[in-house]
Amino acid sequence: MTPTLRLARWLGPWASSSSLPRQVVVSEANVSGPESTISVKVYRPEKVPIRGVYLVSQGLHFKGPDDPRMDRFCRVLSNAGFEVIAPRLPSYMTMRLQPAVNEEFKSVFLALEQLTTAKTRPALFSISFGALPVLRLASDPELSERISVVITFGGYVDWIAALYYTIRGKVETQNGMFERKPDPLNQPAIFMNILEGIDIPEEDARSVHEAWFAYLRRTWGNDECRERSVHQPIAEEVAAGLHEELRPLFLLGCGLGDQEEALRLCLDANSRRPDLGEALDVASYLSEVRAPVHLFHGLDDDVFPFTQMEMLKNAFPSTTEVRTYLTGLYGHTGSQAGPKGGLARELRTMLGMLHVLANAPDTPSA
Repeated sequence: MTPTLRLARWLGPWASSSSLPRQVVVSEANVSGPESTISVKVYRPEKVPIRGVYLVSQGLHFKGPDDPRMDRFCRVLSNAGFEVIAPRLPSYMTMRLQPAVNEEFKSVFLALEQLTTAKTRPALFSISFGALPVLRLASDPELSERISVVITFGGYVDWIAALYYTIRGKVETQNGMFERKPDPLNQPAIFMNILEGIDIPEEDARSVHEAWFAYLRRTWGNDECRERSVHQPIAEEVAAGLHEELRPLFLLGCGLGDQEEALRLCLDANSRRPDLGEALDVASYLSEVRAPVHLFHGLDDDVFPFTQMEMLKNAFPSTTEVRTYLTGLYGHTGSQAGPKGGLARELRTMLGMLHVLANAPDTPSA
């Protein structure tokens, strides 16, 4: 069975999202990071020859590669014949969008020779906010030639658009206004990262941040929690543990207040501390990317609107090879219920994406 077909078996719309390929060995390793040790999951195929290496960057999620959806993807990728290196990036594991994540990811890249058995140029794969450390690494002039391909899934170029999208459910584009119902569980993650721009004492900020973290642990990964009737009682229970004066801010961050007030608060915080948003900039570095780039995006992505894909493509210089794949079969965190653009078209797009995944890394030398 070819690598593309091995991927299709597990990633196609016919596959159960709870089933896992068994012929994959998963081990643990550690890498010295800029501020702390970085733990890494290493996936290796058990029954097929190793065809290359993937270095995967998680999105903003406290479970990182231990999230069942990301773990399954890494296992499926490995089952197709790849060593997959998936670090638990400390910054993103603590739900902080900080510049340190770029150095954390770079530290793992520089340690690949110790982590892999296949000595070859890796492909870089990112999920959501993982586009930041992946594109920053790929733009490093000292390292860019050591990367075979860059693939982003649900990436971004304008994080303020994500802010509007998360809070209002709509964002202005070149072709007008794009609207969809946002995932209400995403909003605390935005608020957790603008706290430094809100004028409250440091101890109070720490308390609210911890409360949002507790709320996310209880709601993320559970689709039922998207319903207000389910997540509101959880939020109110967590809020009861805060000082009374902090509860309105906490509930506002959970999407349980005036959303226009929530948006103003975030924009004011960004104006007060522009360095917070500047740390998320990817567009200023894209001219230095040398590897071919493939941008995957889901039509139903509820974190970054699919319009971000074309914006990201247009931010690269014309000399960079960039290809895009817009799909209705996959959303921001996994497979969707069905195709949105016609079965034949969706299957062609899916096979194109799987072909890229099956052939992106360089083949190891004999």
